[in-house]
Amino acid sequence: MASSSIARARRRWEGLWSLYLAVRDAVCIGSPHHDVTIAHQTIHSVNLPLSAELEDRLLDPRRREQEMAKKRFTIEQIINHLREADVFLAQGETVGVVCRRIGVSEQSYYRWRREYGGLKVDQARRLKDLEQENARLKRAVADLTLYKLILKEAAEGNW
Repeated sequence: MASSSIARARRRWEGLWSLYLAVRDAVCIGSPHHDVTIAHQTIHSVNLPLSAELEDRLLDPRRREQEMAKKRFTIEQIINHLREADVFLAQGETVGVVCRRIGVSEQSYYRWRREYGGLKVDQARRLKDLEQENARLKRAVADLTLYKLILKEAAEGNW
């Protein structure tokens, strides 16, 4: 009797391991059909008692992508969130609670505060415009420097 329960436990463990490998491969390779089908067959062949929700979450990589989608906030939204956070912090709430209320991670909050803290909306827009202009000018300088070096090398005849 003990050997049959050990055999069942071993089959269950092997089934779980096969499931893990199949789902891992499906997620890593990104094949939404073939490897997920293998994982689905593995679940049912070993009779693993999984809820329908858990099975869907394991087997549907698109659903995982939707759950972990990033949000992009505009500058105006960021500054409004920072103002709102300042009000909550002045009322004595902790940073963790404030971040949950405004719907961002603490890391994002501190990054926003470092980048936009104390700025008004028009100042932040101007900052972004200046950063874009600076990046464009840096690319132009790099292109001109490369062009100059090519012309210099061609004039010297070292080709």
